Amino acid sequence: NGMELSVELEPCDATSLRQQFLVPRPRGSSAFTGVNLGGWLILEDWMWSAEMQLKGIHDEFTFVERHGGPEDPRAQAKMREHWDTFLSPEHLDRLLRLGVF
Repeated sequence: NGMELSVELEPCDATSLRQQFLVPRPRGSSAFTGVNLGGWLILEDWMWSAEMQLKGIHDEFTFVERHGGPEDPRAQAKMREHWDTFLSPEHLDRLLRLGVF
């Protein structure tokens, strides 16, 4: 539609808890535009490095075990907090504005 959209890039390094968004190619171009929402429902250290990789936790199983195991309220609260905050409606709205959906 010819409208410009300003996007602020967030740093994405080993200590950052924020995600980085890149401006996709214009709609209708030959490049595929998509996003990987990995790390939201299945935890992997390379996707959530500040909370896992830097603490020597390499997978979701180990993350839950380090917080008391699957029946422990602390582990359940940590997982619930992650699911509720890692991806927000605002993130999805931003992706829609960027033409990803």
